[in-house]
Amino acid sequence: MPVCAFCGHEFPKHVGILYVSNSGKTYWFCSKRCFKSMIEFKRRPEKFKWTRTYRIRRQKEKAKSAKTG
Repeated sequence: MPVCAFCGHEFPKHVGILYVSNSGKTYWFCSKRCFKSMIEFKRRPEKFKWTRTYRIRRQKEKAKSAKTG
C-alpha cells in the first residue's frame, strides 16, 4: 500500500492520486486536500495537526522537554 507524501497515511492503491514531477520523481497522495497542500500551495506537513509528521515531531519535542524539565 502506498503512503501519502504529505500526511503519511497508508491507503489502498485504487484510491489515491499519483503525481509525477518533471524530474521523474513520483508522489502518492491519499486525497486532493494533500495534493493541493503540497503541490499547489507548497505547504510543509509539519505545520498541520492532521499529518503524521506533525504528530511525530510533537511527540519528540514533548519527550525532550520532559527529560530536561
